[in-house]
Amino acid sequence: MIYYKKLEDIKQEAPVVVTLGKFDGVHRGHQKLLHEVFEIAKKQKLKTCVFTFSVLPQAKLMHKKSMTILSNAERRAFLEHIGTDILIECPFTDAIRNMEPEEFVQEILIDRLKCRAAVVGTDFRFGKDRAGTPETLAEAGKKLGIDVRIIDKLMYGDREISSTFIREELVKGDIRKVNELLGYPFYVEGPVVHGEHNGTKIGFPTANLKPDERKILPPNGVYKTETTIHGKRYRSITNVGTRPTLGGQTVSIETNILEFDGDIYEEFIKVDFISFIRPERKFADLGELKKQIEEDIKQRQI
Repeated sequence: MIYYKKLEDIKQEAPVVVTLGKFDGVHRGHQKLLHEVFEIAKKQKLKTCVFTFSVLPQAKLMHKKSMTILSNAERRAFLEHIGTDILIECPFTDAIRNMEPEEFVQEILIDRLKCRAAVVGTDFRFGKDRAGTPETLAEAGKKLGIDVRIIDKLMYGDREISSTFIREELVKGDIRKVNELLGYPFYVEGPVVHGEHNGTKIGFPTANLKPDERKILPPNGVYKTETTIHGKRYRSITNVGTRPTLGGQTVSIETNILEFDGDIYEEFIKVDFISFIRPERKFADLGELKKQIEEDIKQRQI
């Protein structure tokens, strides 16, 4: 996959079909757009391209930390895995923010990307003051030779599937609904880091992940998970939280991988969240904590 982080670096020779948006989570609604992109690419012999931003525009405008469902690294890996040819993670600069819609279409889609087709949702907005709409893009496309497809939103009951909806359910801890909306299990991935080895001391060694600081995590608690190591999946239970019994202060992700025994420090692993088991709480002593972990493992094996 070709990956661009700066607009000035983009100089595409082969024509593309592009989809544009925030793509936080690459959820089922996004996947509907991507399905159309891949269909067009196959029929018209075009390269596939995703145009998104390195930070969420709303967060940038409001001077807030951009909290996301997938980290940028996870999103890149996801899009590469499904076969995307080109990913543009554009910085949300003043130059981009103040571009008139017509200027954006000409300078970026035509001049830099050699765009022949574009796929957007009905809520797509672009250009200065968000003046550009799907209809604006379609009108420009007629003049400039861009085949514009406007795709209806995917629904979950009576509500549109959106990143906002998923964030709300993730904060509530409804992992099952989150996974339904995403179309895949919510996950955290990265290298295993050294912790304080407290799990080993009580007989339950854990693999510790340090999540991206901008990644939204479910509420503190214990979760039924599945962990992938070198392409092989293992049943696991994962604690998200501060480890209050052990005097922890910062949030960590610690996974006890069942039926696995090996040194995986610095190895890259992926932890899929399946369902909630129980909230995190402080125990009177390590003996009580150990008994509870044994019960958690029994729950995982059901």
